[in-house]
Amino acid sequence: TTLFRSHPECKDIDLEVIAIALSRIMRFFGQTKLSVAQHSVNLARIFIMLGELELAKQALLHEIGEAFMGDLASPLKKAFPMYKDIEERLIKKAFGCFGLSYPMADLVHDLDKDIMINEAVEHMPNQLYWANMGDGLDLCVLSEGVVDFKAWSSDKAYEEYMQVAKELGLVS
Repeated sequence: TTLFRSHPECKDIDLEVIAIALSRIMRFFGQTKLSVAQHSVNLARIFIMLGELELAKQALLHEIGEAFMGDLASPLKKAFPMYKDIEERLIKKAFGCFGLSYPMADLVHDLDKDIMINEAVEHMPNQLYWANMGDGLDLCVLSEGVVDFKAWSSDKAYEEYMQVAKELGLVS
């Protein structure tokens, strides 16, 4: 694909294609029915609720590498630094194309880890293991009802991703 050229063009970053791919890739290396698109939408909606639109855009796009390279379990990502390098190059390019600051904000990274804990407790076996990784999302965020941990169909995940992208002005 042209996205992997040394200098890809912004026209090569099609959010509709990304939404389709992410809606069909399941979290936790395919061990759940929760899609990467739903994860990204949930994270973006937290920042929308907080009025942090730049961070909401970063959150929606933070998994863009998985749309082109698939999901790779975190321990494997660490074992293959080239994977992380390519992933970061894709994120940097996407952020630049959409006028976002790079590198990704620490708060997006932090909430990404927090929401992952909630997702794992909800969808993975051995809930105690996952719960011991951290506190997850703050209860006041969860009480607002902006995060939905019930797994969506891939069609719904695609539609919600595109809706949030439109709401944030990333697509028309």
